[in-house]
Amino acid sequence: MSIVFSEGVTIGTTLVIALLNLSFIARFASADSKQASRLASLAMQAQTVWPCFYAIRFKATIMTPAINLLKKLKIPHKLYPYECEAHDDFGKHAATQLGLPEAQVFKTLVAHHDKQAVVAIVPSSGMCSLKQLAKATGLKKVEMMKPAEAEKLTGYKVGGISPLAQKKLLPTVLDESALQFDEILVSGGKRGLSVGVAPQDMLTLMKWIAAPIGEE
Repeated sequence: MSIVFSEGVTIGTTLVIALLNLSFIARFASADSKQASRLASLAMQAQTVWPCFYAIRFKATIMTPAINLLKKLKIPHKLYPYECEAHDDFGKHAATQLGLPEAQVFKTLVAHHDKQAVVAIVPSSGMCSLKQLAKATGLKKVEMMKPAEAEKLTGYKVGGISPLAQKKLLPTVLDESALQFDEILVSGGKRGLSVGVAPQDMLTLMKWIAAPIGEE
């Protein structure tokens, strides 16, 4: 699970211990004790409130511009949080952590020619053909953008760069291999969060371009 979830578990463990202590005290206190009755009531209330508190906290912490955009446009999607322990090759790491084929988990790359930037979305198992990317976007040639520049342009950190809701709307090309799947995973906008979307929805609603830009 994700780092966020791990933080939640820490808080949850503390509350569970507190609940057990309250229940223990209430059970072994005097039967006609007002204090025992009060403790039992408090334990019951905490047991009821905790799941609601955790669900609200977890939901709030995974909101990103990418997820907010999907919600705003009412585009069907599914969240895939996971524990991110990688420092590079984030797409393959996500696939491994989630137990999904690398061909179904896509990574987002940013390339450019002079001042024109473009986004490439390719399977985590392969690479991007810069020649095919340039052809798909009508540019003479393209080269990969430096990580710091990509972060500044998109508003996301490397390892969590989503093709959705970037700071600036850029031409976005999806490798055509995605069309074999009903659902593909792309970055949800932060490390440790992928989001599943239908590739056809992305082509229709987000105006992505499908082209053979992936290569082994």
